Amino acid sequence: MASQFETLPGLNPQATSYLEQLWPQLQQMMSQSQQGFEQFLPGGEGGKPIIDQAMKQFNQQTIPDIMNAYGSNSGQNSSALNQALASGGANLNTDLAAKLSEMQMTAAQGMGQLATSNQQSGLASSGMNYMQKQPGFLKQMLLSLLGATGEVGKTGAKAWATSKFRE
Repeated sequence: MASQFETLPGLNPQATSYLEQLWPQLQQMMSQSQQGFEQFLPGGEGGKPIIDQAMKQFNQQTIPDIMNAYGSNSGQNSSALNQALASGGANLNTDLAAKLSEMQMTAAQGMGQLATSNQQSGLASSGMNYMQKQPGFLKQMLLSLLGATGEVGKTGAKAWATSKFRE
């Protein structure tokens, strides 16, 4: 039985040698990238510095600004002050959640791209490329005509065509 695939020419020896020299560096870079992406996936600690910085800024700048705007020494506006602080905290949480979600999505996409790149580089590094053989023109034409005629004798005609027009 004839193979359904044909071998295409691969890389020349110089290109193959060059890629073999670069391969360890590429693998190290891909591993580091993967570790970086994993930090931003759910459960990772990649967003912690961002959260910490946002909370520090909120505590050191936003809260004092709100307190000054509503008069921290005045008991008359305590309800409005509490509402402003609660609103500021809610906005901070919403903004942080959106940013972390965006980073997680980017990390997930990056992991997918790394997996695809790794798979493709593994296939390309073999130096062998394969392509599925296509049936000859006459065989394609006959099979398409027999397929278009309906069910009458279809199985027998296709079997006859494939046995008579082998390449």
